[in-house]
Amino acid sequence: MELPIDSSGRCIFHSKDINFKIQKKIIGIFKKLLLAINSQDKTSEKEFLNLTELWLMLPKDEEDEEKKEQLIDFKGVHLKTTKLFLNHSKFSTKIVFPISDFVDVSFSNCVFYDEVEILGGRLGSTSFHRSEFKSYLNIEETIFEDFVDFSYAQFYRGLNIGNAKFEKQVVFPYCKFFNNDPPSIVNINGYFHEFTDFTECIFEVFLILSHCIFEGEVNFTGTIFRTRFFVTKPLIKSNFFIKGKTNGESIFQDLVDFDLNPEEIEGRIIFENASFLKINHEHK
Repeated sequence: MELPIDSSGRCIFHSKDINFKIQKKIIGIFKKLLLAINSQDKTSEKEFLNLTELWLMLPKDEEDEEKKEQLIDFKGVHLKTTKLFLNHSKFSTKIVFPISDFVDVSFSNCVFYDEVEILGGRLGSTSFHRSEFKSYLNIEETIFEDFVDFSYAQFYRGLNIGNAKFEKQVVFPYCKFFNNDPPSIVNINGYFHEFTDFTECIFEVFLILSHCIFEGEVNFTGTIFRTRFFVTKPLIKSNFFIKGKTNGESIFQDLVDFDLNPEEIEGRIIFENASFLKINHEHK
């Protein structure tokens, strides 16, 4: 597939010339590239598609019809043998994964200025390591079959995980969840088969763990909750660690609500260096 080249010799994906990208309809070309790869994704051996440092940045003052065309939609893309790498890229448009299948996909060190939605389908190894979500991240009805990495990611407009299934480890260590106007929340509902890690995360927004199934160990070591933390009717089959730092900020800085069903706690909830004074008296 031949790609347009700008006056600096860069292809349309890596070009910094915004007018050139608009003129050549970069989003349409990106969709065609994905579908072309999709049609060839039939070999038994895994292949790599490295599109590192994409620059999918377009103005925000386009008309509504223009914005619809700018949507990056992975509908119909099923890369079961091709690993897709989009690391160190920038996206100004909304990205949607509706019922898509990917053996491996990596968005490490990316910046997303608009919403990202992962809605259904199956994904293999998935990485958003050190990425920035300037808008909302929504994950629903999706099965992750391999390791999921959100380490060092930054969330500016909240996170929703609804009825998702993580069959391997999922890690959020050193993530920051910022409070902005309007206020956002982190809402998580899912099945976690192996280790789940929130080491040294900073939550400036409400964290709600609602009806989660934790079969593996859960780790909140050195985490900081600067506002409310809710744990509602979880099924805990292993250890659930909540460990504050021996020196530094208190792990709980606002009320904490544990709404537990004793019959659903098959493992242990372990507190270390955490004050019980912040736990809602109704749930102590």
